[in-house]
Amino acid sequence: MKIAKETTLFEGKELGNYMLKNLKNVVGEPTTVLFNRDLFDGKFGYFKGKAYSAINDIATWLDMMRKGKVVYIHEPLSYFRQHSGQNQKQMHFILMTIEEWIELIIDAYNSGFLSSESEYKESLSYCLENAGFIVKDAVRNGELDQIYNEKIKKGLNKLVAHMFEKESCYCQYCNQQFEKFSPWPAHYDFPKYKFEMWNKDTGICPVCNSMDRERLYRAYIETETDLLNRNYTMLHIAPEAKLRDWFNEYKNITYVCGDLEPKDPLMKEIDVTRITYDSNTFDVILCSHVLEHVPDDDKAMRELYRVLKPNGWGIIQVPIVMNVDFIIENELIVTPQLRKLAFGQEDHVRIYNQSGFIQRLMNAGFKVELYNIAEKQGMKGARKFGLSETDMLYIVRK
Repeated sequence: MKIAKETTLFEGKELGNYMLKNLKNVVGEPTTVLFNRDLFDGKFGYFKGKAYSAINDIATWLDMMRKGKVVYIHEPLSYFRQHSGQNQKQMHFILMTIEEWIELIIDAYNSGFLSSESEYKESLSYCLENAGFIVKDAVRNGELDQIYNEKIKKGLNKLVAHMFEKESCYCQYCNQQFEKFSPWPAHYDFPKYKFEMWNKDTGICPVCNSMDRERLYRAYIETETDLLNRNYTMLHIAPEAKLRDWFNEYKNITYVCGDLEPKDPLMKEIDVTRITYDSNTFDVILCSHVLEHVPDDDKAMRELYRVLKPNGWGIIQVPIVMNVDFIIENELIVTPQLRKLAFGQEDHVRIYNQSGFIQRLMNAGFKVELYNIAEKQGMKGARKFGLSETDMLYIVRK
């Protein structure tokens, strides 16, 4: 089965999603595949540590696809031959295939494949449809007794249960559960690039309007820090509304927030390239989605480092593009219209890639750590907050 007319570079999860939604092995047997041994954990037929027998090759390819890109070569390297004596024709093997597809779809979804609930349910529904065809063939061939066993019943019951299971979304700021988050406005869409944190359909809480990044910051702070329990001095640049209100609830936090153009009298006027505080003033800094607006971001990073106390920490975030290899900036692009075309917003002055951003933070003196909520709390935990497997926090330390 061909999925492209020419040799094509796919994101691993993109090709994996196609296989999961169509129950097709478009990669092939081990003899048709060239792979990087460094990405192979040494156990063929495993996905996330679980062994598969009937679809062992598919499990292996999915396990590798979640680690990177795939080159699809449209000419076959070899052919898979079927003959009458193969296991694939036998009913017990076909039944095992259905059981394993159910397990693989569920496990893959919990590992970041099938990024939306609708894709997940589509894959499960196709699996259910396929099971129906198998039952029909079993009836025609007088093999129904082979299907009627407890293992098959449990597998189908599990499939149906997951099909109709409602995923519950939750916002920590309004303490509300609901069926789904709301999308952000189309004005912010920039399809030219693929961003790390791109939760288009789950960006906004429908109750209190918290943003996805606010929910991510809170999840990190509550589970990975002692900010809420000890006396700290904190600087928050261009404060997000829900985060600001939340921090102000804690009397142990000496909270300073500021912006180049303050929105209210309680907000300080702060130019991030010339911060009017002494060196080593703050225990914690938070500067989110600011530096992409600042022409001299190196100077801003050095200022943030300067005012942070030794052993202090912070979160510094910018939009990170995953499909470029270097930072894109051009000081000749100065009009809002050209900046919108080049950088995605009228007031942005650059596009960051991950390695370039980290290097600039390190050049300013910071040690940098990455925090991925899907790795720490699992995909189910991430999706609960409207987050995804590529959402990354940049934790800086002095």
